[in-house]
Amino acid sequence: MPLLFFLFSPGHLKETIIVQLIAFTFMTLLLLQFSGEFILKGLPHSIPLFGESYSQLAGVVLFNYAYIVTVPSWLIEKKNDVSVNTTIWSASTLSSVIYLSKYLYLMLFVWCVFGMR
Repeated sequence: MPLLFFLFSPGHLKETIIVQLIAFTFMTLLLLQFSGEFILKGLPHSIPLFGESYSQLAGVVLFNYAYIVTVPSWLIEKKNDVSVNTTIWSASTLSSVIYLSKYLYLMLFVWCVFGMR
C-alpha cells in the first residue's frame, strides 16, 4: 500500500483525481455498510453519550484535518492572489462546524432511536 502512495505523490492534484474519486466512493460504500450493520444488529450494550475523560481529544481532532499532507500540496497549486491565512482559517472553521454538527446529529439520532439511558 505505501508503494501506491509513493507512485502518486509526485503528481499534481488534477492528475490523481480518479484515484481520489475511487477512494472516496469506496470509503462511502464501506461507511454505509458499517452503518447498516449497526442498524440491523444493534449494539451489544449501552454506550453513554458523553465520556468521562477528554484528555486525548485535541490530538485526534487536529490530526483529523490532516494539515500535514494537504497544505503543502495546496500551496503548490494555489494562485498568487489567493490569501493563505483567509483560506486556511475559513476552510478550518467550516470543517469544524460540519465536523461538530455531524456528531451532534449522530448523538440526536442515537438518543431518538435508542432513548436516553
